[in-house]
Amino acid sequence: SMCLCMSTGDRAAVAQELATLAKNGGIAALVSAGALEAIKAALEDAKNANAREGGLLALAALCADMGRPAEPYLMPLLGQVLALLADKQAPVRAAAVQAQAALEGLMCPHGVAAVLPTLFEGMLAQKWQTNEGACRMLKAIAERCPSQVAVCMPEIVPQVTLALGNARQGVKDAAAEAMKACMECVNNKDLEQFIPMLIDTMQNPIKVPDCVHKLAATTFVQAVEAPTLSIMVPLLVRGLRHDNTTAIKRKASVIIENMAKLVDNPLDAVPFLPNLLPGLEKVANEVRHTGCMVAENGNGV
Repeated sequence: SMCLCMSTGDRAAVAQELATLAKNGGIAALVSAGALEAIKAALEDAKNANAREGGLLALAALCADMGRPAEPYLMPLLGQVLALLADKQAPVRAAAVQAQAALEGLMCPHGVAAVLPTLFEGMLAQKWQTNEGACRMLKAIAERCPSQVAVCMPEIVPQVTLALGNARQGVKDAAAEAMKACMECVNNKDLEQFIPMLIDTMQNPIKVPDCVHKLAATTFVQAVEAPTLSIMVPLLVRGLRHDNTTAIKRKASVIIENMAKLVDNPLDAVPFLPNLLPGLEKVANEVRHTGCMVAENGNGV
């Protein structure tokens, strides 16, 4: 059985030995030798910092040597790696940074949707190091797998918005960078110039009116799909709810109307209707304004 709790030099040697075993016999050799179970147990060993560090170093070494084939076996350990970014012991934290970077390098496009729940959990965990690490990893994944991230935007936006509300500035900044990278995956030319403003508005609701004004003055031409709606709908919901300002509610309704005309596939819009319709109905009752009515009733959306 494998020991991951010796001195740092020895731990690195064990990690290397594991990697060699894997290279010669593939992942199957590791599984049958119980190596993956041993790594998992080491990461969970709350009493032994050396074991935790050793497990993380072994994980990083395996990623480096095995590459992509190891991804389905090692990625399930991501949640523990993110938690160990906040370990009380500095060497464990440093090893966790290495292990996270190594797992990031294994990410394959097909694994994106499977990894997101772990990242969302990390973003909202109690420890700020874990929050930041999860945001950083999402940013890296967005840069590496843009089309898969775009498809997942309806799930991503609400979660990263919660991280933007973190009390700690470092987490807010990491979340804003992740949000920017994810929004850039959407590839909607009409919206690109507004991404910084949209993120700023998510963090500072006081800027909603200004953002709605600017978007209302924009002519949208590109077909609108679910990823674009996932970026726009939170702002539009806020615009429709905006206190006392009929002008902002009208403009939000006009933007919804303009975007509705560009939705080719009504199914793209369906998940967003429960958020938008109550606000539109309320505005329509408050203001008998054609823009509101058309947006609510038109275009089969």
